[in-house]
Amino acid sequence: MVDGPPGDPQDTPPPNTTPPPPRTFFSSTSANDFLERLRAVLDEQHAQTLQATLQAQEAFAHQINAPIVALTANIERLLNAMHPPASRRSPASTPDRETLLTAPQRPTPLLTEASEDTPVHPYHSPHPPSRPPPLLLS
Repeated sequence: MVDGPPGDPQDTPPPNTTPPPPRTFFSSTSANDFLERLRAVLDEQHAQTLQATLQAQEAFAHQINAPIVALTANIERLLNAMHPPASRRSPASTPDRETLLTAPQRPTPLLTEASEDTPVHPYHSPHPPSRPPPLLLS
């Protein structure tokens, strides 16, 4: 036989601890006062938790965005090194919008002595060229 109170042994509190006494209200006014103070405490704790959560989210976003901001700055620095910014260009050298939107065109090469040295790759048409009629000698 087991010595102890009847019932499930898991329902009994561990020794040397006493459960808190149940809250007893003798009037609805005291109960409402208690609930209002409890709401105030819970609202304050909620506001503190919300503020801490927002600060943690902001710090996390800053931590995640810091490498992106650094990479963007490096890319901008490289682009500026390749092409000077538009503010440094003179208005005459700035291409207009239509020029930027059209496909880049290559300048027509001039026939010079240098162009004679370049190799020629003849174009072979699938159709033979038309030949002029032979000249008849009289």
